[in-house]
Amino acid sequence: MTPQTLDPDGLVAALQRLVTEGGDGNRLVWTRGHAFCVLTGERGGRSLTVEAAPSAMLPEGQGLTLRQVHRLRDAGFVKRPGMRALVRHVALDEAGALRALVDTLRGLFVEVYGASGDDQVAFQLGALDRTENAPLIAAMETLAKKRDHSLRTRVYRELLDAELLLLVDTAGAAGAAAAPPRVVGELSGWDVAGCFTDLAALRHFDPRVPPYRPIRGRQLFPMLAEMPRLGSLLVNPGGRIGGELYRNEVQTLAEACLRRVRTSAP
Repeated sequence: MTPQTLDPDGLVAALQRLVTEGGDGNRLVWTRGHAFCVLTGERGGRSLTVEAAPSAMLPEGQGLTLRQVHRLRDAGFVKRPGMRALVRHVALDEAGALRALVDTLRGLFVEVYGASGDDQVAFQLGALDRTENAPLIAAMETLAKKRDHSLRTRVYRELLDAELLLLVDTAGAAGAAAAPPRVVGELSGWDVAGCFTDLAALRHFDPRVPPYRPIRGRQLFPMLAEMPRLGSLLVNPGGRIGGELYRNEVQTLAEACLRRVRTSAP
């Protein structure tokens, strides 16, 4: 998504595109200074969902005060299960609804976030990513309740069979498909990569949905094992159901993938 700087009229037109173009996974990230909001909609829809930047995703020292949170709530934002951000559902049935929404959000950038500068938007128009990994999630939930070697082995097996959403670093890469894994943290000085079981888990991590690419587990682990500075892989970081695989586990899974390739070769 390439950011565009827009005036109020341009912002109205941009929001209109969320319900007139693309598909059911349309998303717009609106940024001003250190603050942002995320708007989602679908082609043919008559409403938009707005997520306001939560304190945890703002720069240090820019977190929201209780008064600022109350101001967001006064503007119609509420907490929804499974989402880190306060959310507002906006109906577009009335004439001028988009203009009113733009005016409201521009005001909140100032009143709540103290953000100045240009309004920039970045689009992602198209179909909603429907990647699902119900067997993997079920295996992780079971392992979280009872630590058992056989249950851990089941999680490993499901990880190899899963299609995961891998965060990637697109800087200097020719698109997400060619980008290397993104470093999302560090473990005793070693790099930590991150992947997700589904879009909802990724959106919980960051509602802006940073660049990612779908990848099969049997492709992912050999690739990760070749990263000389990899310390671990986080699955659904910050989510309700997830976990961390350390380098030795990543290496073990990579070797299992290679053994399968060798045994299936003619």
